[in-house]
Amino acid sequence: MTTRAIGPVNPAKNRSRLDPVTLGALLLVGASALGARGVDVSWNGVKQGLRDAVARDPLDVLAATVLGGAWAFYQAEHGHNRRVRSYLDALTFISTCLSVGFDKTFAVTAAGKAIATVVQTVGPAMAAKALDPPRSG
Repeated sequence: MTTRAIGPVNPAKNRSRLDPVTLGALLLVGASALGARGVDVSWNGVKQGLRDAVARDPLDVLAATVLGGAWAFYQAEHGHNRRVRSYLDALTFISTCLSVGFDKTFAVTAAGKAIATVVQTVGPAMAAKALDPPRSG
């Protein structure tokens, strides 16, 4: 029986299209734009905003997290991870992060690991609330 490595497709070119510096810059630009509109972008503001969004419509927030997380994971891993050949591969990986993590795919880039960490941290709580009725008002 032969085994295949899960590592990078090309170790010499193991740089993600969505590297941590780019991801950080995008977050700073987004936070600045939101702050300019009067949105609280402090850590407490972000936490409360996420809680409010989940309470307002948990299924929408879960869908956005899974679909957006899969897109970001695909951008980070495609071309670097042999197991991420399509958006569907990334979607399968991210959706399994919401529960037991059953998949043969693992993040190999720094950005992919960061994305997986966030989804694995908040995803199960979102999934648990997904079928709760939206808050009215």
